[in-house]
Formats: sequence, structure tokens, C-alpha cells
Amino acid sequence: MGIQNCKKFSPLNSTPAHLQNVGEFFLKSRRNIVSLYNSLLSELPATLPFTDKANKSSWHLYVVNFDKKKSKGKNIRDVIYKDLKNNGYGVNVHYIPIHMHPFYKKIGFKRGDFPISEHYYNTALSLPIFPNLEEKDQIKVVEIIKRNLL
Repeated sequence: MGIQNCKKFSPLNSTPAHLQNVGEFFLKSRRNIVSLYNSLLSELPATLPFTDKANKSSWHLYVVNFDKKKSKGKNIRDVIYKDLKNNGYGVNVHYIPIHMHPFYKKIGFKRGDFPISEHYYNTALSLPIFPNLEEKDQIKVVEIIKRNLL
């Protein structure tokens, strides 16, 4: 029996071309999501991800920096993070500065040693971005951000 007769063999496994089509779907979906986020977030007091027209990003992450100062004594990024999480949205914080990891603390690094990376860490939030993220969910994510910023 040849492989073409095996009913359990998935066409997805058959050729690299199929994988390329899946990859192109993911890239196109993420780029559409980025376009909508950029449009919806453009008027807010936030720094959106840099885009370079000469290059194409895979948009593994969509990281926004919220430069607005604290809200009621709390970091505005943390307020937005908690509100989005409480509403069921998968957001994340990227990346903890290396000098703040336990190993580096043990060898003498401390908060304040790298203020620029710490500022980035304290203001950056990764918004949901996955190929089947629906437009209505993006709109809701942005509404939650707006109610905390404005």
C-alpha cells in the first residue's frame, strides 16, 4: 500500500508547500491584526511597535508601551494588564530585564543599574495577536485600554 492510500496520512504532512501555505495564512492574519491595532490605537497616549516598510515582520508579538504616568498610584501598564486579564484576554509582559533575574541579583546587579531597560519593562505590554483573533475582540481590547488611559 502506498502512502497515498493511507487514510490516516494528513495532507498537511505531505509537502513543504502545504506548510508554506499555512505559514502564509498565519503571516497574513497577523499583519491584518497589526493593521487594525495600529488604526485603533493611533490616537492614544502610547508608543506602538516600530514598522519598517522595507522589511516584513512576522509579528510574533505586538508590544505597546504605555508612557502615561501612574494611575491612582499604580503603574498604568499594570492596571491595563490586570483589566485585560480579568476580561479573559491573554496579555503578557515582555521581557524582564536580565539584571533583575535571580542569578544576576545574586552576583550584585540591582534595580536601577539599567534604567532604560527597566523603563521599557515597566511600560511594555504584549497584546493578543494570534491568527484567528477576531476583530470584535481587538475592538474590546482597545476599549479596555482606552477606559484606563483616558
